[in-house]
Amino acid sequence: SKGWYEHNGERFLIKGNTKNHLEPYSEVMASRIAILLGLEAMEYGLVEAHHYPEIKKFNIPHLSICKTYMEESINQSVSASKYIDAYYGKPVLDFWTAYLKSNLSAVRLFQMLTFDAFVGNTDRHLNNWDILVYNSGEVKEAPLIDSGASLLSQYNINDLNTNWKLGPDKSKP
Repeated sequence: SKGWYEHNGERFLIKGNTKNHLEPYSEVMASRIAILLGLEAMEYGLVEAHHYPEIKKFNIPHLSICKTYMEESINQSVSASKYIDAYYGKPVLDFWTAYLKSNLSAVRLFQMLTFDAFVGNTDRHLNNWDILVYNSGEVKEAPLIDSGASLLSQYNINDLNTNWKLGPDKSKP
């Protein structure tokens, strides 16, 4: 559950969690790790959940929050998948090869995939990172977003204390 809010002329995304998961905390920690590593990433923080009763949360008192990366100089933001399809003028079957042959940064792609593997992000899919198209025509990758399904967010403290056999790493990269 998530929603966009405006406060003092600025837009913010506020996100909850899924049942028995701790995504808001992982979102904040993962964003701080990315920034400390020098990656371009949105910075997430925490807000008290009771201020946003319409956002679903399960058994935790916080939600994650970040500012929008959209600004007046950006014409649009599209998913990487939609951008690649539009770039080639047709649905692309081999996304990774098409991406590497496009005008987008291979370095940024490899940084994101390496970071996701490092933090164990299980939710990076082709519609879960954005490409920004600027009014000037410039195109570039948006800052890293949506790393809430990382850093063991799907496990509760009892799982971590009693069952260190957590299974194989399920990070998409």
